[in-house]
Amino acid sequence: MTWRRSTRCDTSSCVEVARGNSGARVRSSVDPAGPVLIFSAEAWRALLEKIHRSADRDQASVVRVSGPHGSTKGR
Repeated sequence: MTWRRSTRCDTSSCVEVARGNSGARVRSSVDPAGPVLIFSAEAWRALLEKIHRSADRDQASVVRVSGPHGSTKGR
């Protein structure tokens, strides 16, 4: 089983994911010998879809609050 960590992880405190035909496993990179969350393929797919929908909504919110002079972020 190959564990992968996000390329956006710039610390040692990240989650790692191992995917297979039957689903996915998730663990903490801080304690690789510790507990592992196990997702069926269907549950993993549903989780990723929910994350993507949430990210799309967050992106849409950023677009909505952008004023005529660009983003209002940081103002």
